Amino acid sequence: MIEFIITAVLVHDYEDHGYPSGSHRDRIRFLLFTSCWCLLFLPIYLFANLRFAGQALSSVASNLGFISITWLLWLCGAGAWTDNLGGNLHCGDLFLNNEVINIDIPYCGSLRAVQAFSWMIWLLFSAALVYITTVAMRVKSHPTGLRGPMREVPVANSAA
Repeated sequence: MIEFIITAVLVHDYEDHGYPSGSHRDRIRFLLFTSCWCLLFLPIYLFANLRFAGQALSSVASNLGFISITWLLWLCGAGAWTDNLGGNLHCGDLFLNNEVINIDIPYCGSLRAVQAFSWMIWLLFSAALVYITTVAMRVKSHPTGLRGPMREVPVANSAA
């Protein structure tokens, strides 16, 4: 939600005042799209897993596909945005050879926040991808296989 708000405000402001470059425009719009993708489909998948166990939308394969696509979108968006900012964006003054150089970059704090939140969200989806891949490996031997619902995944019995 935070990423969506920041990118939406940046896109709106850049539309009014002009983008620094076409690359900048495309990358911030891609992150806005990825945020919208998550805000639209995450609630659908959560609701499907809670209410429609046994349906195709709540299957392990469907969840694995959705998380994989979303993970890839965030990886591409965060990587492209980081590349666009040159890896690290400095806001304010730079000190070079005992001289202060004033760097006034419009929306600098917001640009850095977009970068930070993009990577944090990608890390969250990385953890989700590891979890769902682990579940998928466990259910391959289950009678329903990957078509079975996420809620009814068998839990390994402990030896205790």
